[in-house]
Amino acid sequence: MTKFLKKNYGWFIVAYGVISMMVIQYLSYNAFSLFVVPITTDLKITRGTLSLTTTIASLVGMVVAPIAGRLFSRKSVKRLILIGLTLTSLAIASQYFADSVYVLYALAVLRDIGVQFCMIMPLSILMNRWFKDNRSFAFSIIAVGISLGGVLFSVPLSDLIDTAGWRKAYLICGLIALAVLVPLCALVVKDYPPDYEEDNDQLKDEKSIRAENKRFSSGLHKDPSYWIMALGLLMNAFCCVGLYHISAFSESLGTGTKMAALMLSLHSVGAIVSKLIMGRLFDRFGLRGGILLGSGGASLAYGLMLFAALNGSRVLLIAGIACFGLSFGSQSLYSPAIISRAYDLTHYSLVAGEMSVFTLLGSALSNPIISWAFDLTQSYATAWAICLAAGFVALISLLLLSRRVRNGTVSV
Repeated sequence: MTKFLKKNYGWFIVAYGVISMMVIQYLSYNAFSLFVVPITTDLKITRGTLSLTTTIASLVGMVVAPIAGRLFSRKSVKRLILIGLTLTSLAIASQYFADSVYVLYALAVLRDIGVQFCMIMPLSILMNRWFKDNRSFAFSIIAVGISLGGVLFSVPLSDLIDTAGWRKAYLICGLIALAVLVPLCALVVKDYPPDYEEDNDQLKDEKSIRAENKRFSSGLHKDPSYWIMALGLLMNAFCCVGLYHISAFSESLGTGTKMAALMLSLHSVGAIVSKLIMGRLFDRFGLRGGILLGSGGASLAYGLMLFAALNGSRVLLIAGIACFGLSFGSQSLYSPAIISRAYDLTHYSLVAGEMSVFTLLGSALSNPIISWAFDLTQSYATAWAICLAAGFVALISLLLLSRRVRNGTVSV
């Protein structure tokens, strides 16, 4: 049994990652569309005003993510995850006390600081340490947790919001997350496997780490591949935010709240399939295979949703949301997989922290643009046309990056 645990312990961390994504990542971001209508109605604000919660949080994340990347390179990942989990859970629960949109803005800031320390970045770092092979597949299983959250929680959460109100729904969810995930992380997560022999940053003093990171960053920012990747991931992140509007988009076509919740569940089912496929594509076929599914499928999804918005077709609505799930459902592993194949794993946390600036910028720009486009036109057609163009730019940029990558990584 001891030998089995030593050889396979990484999969226990994967299981923890699934649960944490299923709860925290889903509640922090993917469930947002279920709260849009009740919050805007209760607080008497527009969707554009509410969308600034994600914009402000993303701007804070742009500052925090590079700091987090550097801290992860020299501090205990487990301890930082515990801090992040506690802060995020309390921020979610505290939305119960929000009596104005400004309180939501402040709590979104705290939540997003916590998320930087407990979700995608640290979990991808752990996968890079614990798995020599099948890294993307292992992380794709973790990313399935977000979609499982949608499948399992969308309808019950919608019912909870209808019966108890959006404030109590946030309070209950946040307290459950705190009570379950913090003890689970303390019990399961470990920073390194016992046979980890790589010359990792924990073996160096902080002064030498800073000097090495400074040298690497200097060369990194002169590399055209860095900026091509940045553009592609920024545009890709811009497109991802459409997820927050799936339920609201469905309701705008007259489907009703139950059907809107089912559309979010449909997206989540497609996302589960997507994550498992994309992990294998990156592991077996490299960058090009994963990029074609991610950014190529995203462009198709927005094309279908654009036509659905124009003619009100429920068939196109269902097809577009299913395609959206198949392409964007894997986006939580999209950036980590691309970064880990373009740059040496020794500097993964540093590059991931810097790339988070661009992905967060894309998210910060996208939500208000989508929301304001709807507020001005009372239709999502213009918003989806903008996202379609952004998806095409992401596809071209990332395919160009894949051509520049040689022997697994680019040289800096």
